[in-house]
Amino acid sequence: MTKIYISKEDNLKSIIQKILNCPDKEILLHIQQGLVFEEGKNDFYAIKQKIKRSRKKVIVESFEEDIVNMAVSAGFEASIPFLRQTKKSFIDIIPRKTSKTKYLSIEREEKENQEENKEENKEENKEEGQEESEEWDGEEKKVKRSWFSSMLIFLKKTLIFLFISGLIFLIFTLITRVLPHADVHITLKTTDWVFNDEVVILIDDLQTENKIAVKGQVFKDMQNQVFDFTASGEKNVENKATGKITVYNSYSSKSQLLIKNTRFMTPDGKIFRTLSAVRVPGANIERGTIIPSSIEVMVRADKPGEEYNLGPISRLSIPGFQGMPKYEAFYGELKEPTKGGFIGKIKIPTESDIASVKERARQTLKGNSKIKLLSQIPQDLKVFDDVFEFNVIKEEVSKEGDSRGVFRFTIVAEGKVVAFKEIDLVKALTNRFIQDREGDFVLKKYDIKYSLPEFDFENNVFSVNVEFNSKWTRPFNAEEFKNSVLGKRASEIKILILNMPDVEKVDVNFWPFWVNSVPFLLEKVEVSYE
Repeated sequence: MTKIYISKEDNLKSIIQKILNCPDKEILLHIQQGLVFEEGKNDFYAIKQKIKRSRKKVIVESFEEDIVNMAVSAGFEASIPFLRQTKKSFIDIIPRKTSKTKYLSIEREEKENQEENKEENKEENKEEGQEESEEWDGEEKKVKRSWFSSMLIFLKKTLIFLFISGLIFLIFTLITRVLPHADVHITLKTTDWVFNDEVVILIDDLQTENKIAVKGQVFKDMQNQVFDFTASGEKNVENKATGKITVYNSYSSKSQLLIKNTRFMTPDGKIFRTLSAVRVPGANIERGTIIPSSIEVMVRADKPGEEYNLGPISRLSIPGFQGMPKYEAFYGELKEPTKGGFIGKIKIPTESDIASVKERARQTLKGNSKIKLLSQIPQDLKVFDDVFEFNVIKEEVSKEGDSRGVFRFTIVAEGKVVAFKEIDLVKALTNRFIQDREGDFVLKKYDIKYSLPEFDFENNVFSVNVEFNSKWTRPFNAEEFKNSVLGKRASEIKILILNMPDVEKVDVNFWPFWVNSVPFLLEKVEVSYE
């Protein structure tokens, strides 16, 4: 039974909620003094109606008699705590008006016999009634004090008895249920197995004969990078300036063919020649007005030297049209300066320069590619760091350097590694071990060493020698064993172990020192095995 305290701050709703939220089916509702029920016993009717479906038994107790009476009227069992209830019962048994009633009956007898002394006898009876009432009150107080002292002694003895009983129960529970603990350690018999042979790593779905094979995966990374280097060689050169010229046709709507090496002349007489033939499209005629057409073509200076590094130039004439109407209608424009004209010594890369930058570029790309690949491979995959395929796809040295003699080396390369799941290899080795054995086995522990990897990335053929040292045991159900040893002594457990062929030995430890058998509670038993 659960006791719920109702204080002055509670209302009808909170009282009902406390009763419904209590998990116990029997509730003692203690209502403190001073709590006002506005609707009187109707509030108790409301409480009873609300908790009816919960089927909870509610008993009301209070030091206020009005609350107890209202609860009883509503159909609740109700009581006053024993001190007040005893007082109420005592008053009911010994009414304070008993002596007065007694002397009133004597008064009636005297009225029949002595009518003439009626008023005098009444006054005498009143005085005698008051004296006897005081005597009864004194006796009542003595009885109450005696009863209260007896109750205090009884309560004290009861509390001492309950305390001692609870302490004994606590010690008993501690000794028999809390402290006892058993540790059972079992050593299982093991079977050693060593595998030392070649394992094939398959990229494609190919079959192997008498070889353990696992599925592998090739990871690739493409690298592209440009390296600058300073050339150490020199040579004398005479370079002609080159550029792009825009040719205009403002002559007619017909196109005009210009052959290769057609000359274009600057205002100061420098000649540039076209590097290819070009057909200049015809001009557009709109409302009688000629709108020039244009086309671009590459030109080269007629002579070497820096003086031909010119431009922009808005108009270059075509000497071949001189003396004809086309001379003014066909012309060229250098929108961007020409460049490359030079006479003198320039820096050129030597074979040693190129070999050095090649080696540096390859080593850099190889390292970058390897680091990138290894960082991207999932952690559950096995990869061999020293097996890495690196292929150069393209290498190119720039034909010209800058004014400082710095050239550019461009390299494109690809890195490859192969990886596989080691757990797949363990599964394959487990299948090989179980093939020739009866019954179930469990892999207890193992160690794998790899050697002599052979990787042919071109044909996707990979293999590695595997040394697999392992220990195997029969399956062991620790929970089932734990249930079978509950309540048994150490000697009984050892006899039980003798009938288990897969167990080598067992160690049993009890705690505290007085415990000599396995507790009956599962949580007090620890079973470990190896």
